Amino acid sequence: MGRHSGYANPSYNILFQYLPISLSLANSKIFPYFSFMKQLIVLAGILSSLAGWSQVISVELIDHYTVNEVEDIVSGFGIPADFLPLEYEVDFYQIHYLTPHPSGDSVLATGALCLPSGVTCPLPLSSYQHGTMAKKTDAPSTGGGELDLGILYASVGYAITLPDYIGLGEGEGFHLYVHAESEANAALDLLRAAQDLQEQLEYTFDGQLFIWGYSQGGHATAALQRKIETEVSDEFTITASALMSGPYDISGAQAEVITSDQPYPTPGYLPYVVLSYQEVYGNLYESLEDVFLPEYAAIIPTVFDGNTGMGTINSYFPDVPNQALLPEVLEAFENDPNHPIRIALEDNDVMDWIPQVPTNIYYCQADDQVIYLNSVNAYDTFVSNGSTSVQIFNGGDYDHGGCAPLAMLAGFNFFQDSRVPAFNPVATLNATAASTASSSDGSITVELDNPGNWSYEWSNGTTELNLENLPPGFYILTITDENGCTASFSAAVGVINGVEEWSQNSVQLFPNPAVDEVTIRVRHASNAQVLDAAGRVMAVCHLPNGESPLSIKDLAPGMYVLKLETGACVRFSVGI
Repeated sequence: MGRHSGYANPSYNILFQYLPISLSLANSKIFPYFSFMKQLIVLAGILSSLAGWSQVISVELIDHYTVNEVEDIVSGFGIPADFLPLEYEVDFYQIHYLTPHPSGDSVLATGALCLPSGVTCPLPLSSYQHGTMAKKTDAPSTGGGELDLGILYASVGYAITLPDYIGLGEGEGFHLYVHAESEANAALDLLRAAQDLQEQLEYTFDGQLFIWGYSQGGHATAALQRKIETEVSDEFTITASALMSGPYDISGAQAEVITSDQPYPTPGYLPYVVLSYQEVYGNLYESLEDVFLPEYAAIIPTVFDGNTGMGTINSYFPDVPNQALLPEVLEAFENDPNHPIRIALEDNDVMDWIPQVPTNIYYCQADDQVIYLNSVNAYDTFVSNGSTSVQIFNGGDYDHGGCAPLAMLAGFNFFQDSRVPAFNPVATLNATAASTASSSDGSITVELDNPGNWSYEWSNGTTELNLENLPPGFYILTITDENGCTASFSAAVGVINGVEEWSQNSVQLFPNPAVDEVTIRVRHASNAQVLDAAGRVMAVCHLPNGESPLSIKDLAPGMYVLKLETGACVRFSVGI
């Protein structure tokens, strides 16, 4: 159906801090979460306690995507069509919910929830934290571009939340840019909302949680991870976390942008941070003229109105960010360790805990927006604090925009490798070869450990567990359990004294990640290509039967695919 499918937006009247009283159901699928009487009870609970926020106001099905439409999204990213295992159609919901504001009040926030359509098998849960944006309608829940990432993950088989944060999307108030606590709360409360909506939307979680984000989203993901691990570990257990090019050391490495006299590609970030922290702490200035030169102080309220994009905002400020500041303010910031702006920045560093779960930090050393030392300093601090679960990966000489797809693909592979299937049967397939290439006397027998009430279907349409009278070929067995979860196995029926068929295990590559050289093991000689993340051919080689070394000294750090002429593929990464 696609994003512009014509689903009507409901109109609703909201009383008592946005609790819904009436909803229009015309031409849309709406699931009001509380009846009117329950709403009043919930309101009383909200007013009496600031704990346990996660108060869902409404959830609306905004759009539905077919697999073909998801494939079009993948193509738009320049990703090879076979790089992501797209499988499911996707439903995209917008959720309105309450989350705490630093003032102590509750505020309305919005976020997206993307689900694989019609799936009855328990799903892993993911939370994606988006990057910097100033225009409210650029947020995921209102159809902004980063929603596409949620659609891709859902098509692969994740339930994924995408918080807009406070002040973006259809949420109220000013966006609290790179404010760690509100980022974490907005993301956590949307996860709680998704958990609360399982019965309503007919899905279940399998207990796994994968969190990730890029740029501001990397900062927000670190804040979310810290909050879950140190405060609410009884509610959620993170399976894996991917921190991507975020300003974790915002008072140190990233603050050098303020003191530097070098041009910076996004100078609008500085007034954005100052406005945000004034909203939170209230002690940065009495008026904007106390911080900024008059010509910039006058324009800041106009451009940070929630309707203007960051590209336009950046054009109003000098290429050297500190040239918008009053000279005395810059001097005080440089020399006074207790300057209010510096103290606010320090309050939003996100390196002061010990990550307990597998955590990968991705960055690029030529990042022109988020100084790469943010990632290096965060890694060093985590290790110094005692963490043994953190790894760091340098994507190479890419700027902030070029680094994003590399980091996201690496993070996806990290999650896929960490993900445990909801249904994971142990099966051994034994194939007997056919006597000749034209004979149908091959067979496949299957040995199962502890089989349950399962059903079986082979790629040739047979529903018996064991196959007989088979011609040579490649066969896939799909096993389905009582919850609708599936697992697939494959076997090849060859020819006696003939050439054995290929299988997915016909190629192995190690070590992975690698630095200067990889070893490739193949069962049959084959020509091969090394493709980068954009699908470009970076090297061509011939692989004899057995093990062969392959030099990767000339490859820049990043994600690659080894593709054999038979179609078999192995993903690998090159580090520093």
